[in-house]
Amino acid sequence: DVLGGFAVFAPLTFLAKGAEGALAAVAASRTGATQYAMLALGGLAMIATYFIGETLMPNIGLQGAAAEILANVI
Repeated sequence: DVLGGFAVFAPLTFLAKGAEGALAAVAASRTGATQYAMLALGGLAMIATYFIGETLMPNIGLQGAAAEILANVI
């Protein structure tokens, strides 16, 4: 983000990827369906963090954050 000219997103990316990574770490100690559920929850946490963070940014807002959901899923 910083090198790509999107420095305003760097703290948000740190939080989003940190939440996703923390849940993935918990998933590593699980087995079976619980492991897959925790990995999915990590992805959802990342998407939700980006959505909330972008909603709070004055130049993006709710409409911009909603438009970015699909990009954050990918």
